Amino acid sequence: MDVDLLLNPARFRTINKAIEAKYFQKFDFARSRIAIQLKNDQLTYHDVLASDVFADGRPIVGLKAFGLKPGAHLKIELSDVQREFFSLYSHVPLFKLILSI
Repeated sequence: MDVDLLLNPARFRTINKAIEAKYFQKFDFARSRIAIQLKNDQLTYHDVLASDVFADGRPIVGLKAFGLKPGAHLKIELSDVQREFFSLYSHVPLFKLILSI
């Protein structure tokens, strides 16, 4: 299962304008750190495939598999290139979840 990060550009612009009007600042994803924390809350082991990200703080180049035991966590942070891609195109691939049958 492919998991991507998506942004609704119209809603983002509305929220950003409201923040700018109140705080005189705006969100800028190209300079932000964007991370998610995965937790395996299932009773079975799952593999996560990620590439060109920071995984638990380590830089990952190319595709790498991470095994998640039940209850285990994995923090995935976008790389500089991915953040720039996300800021330009409002979506970016995060990881692939391998589900067993």
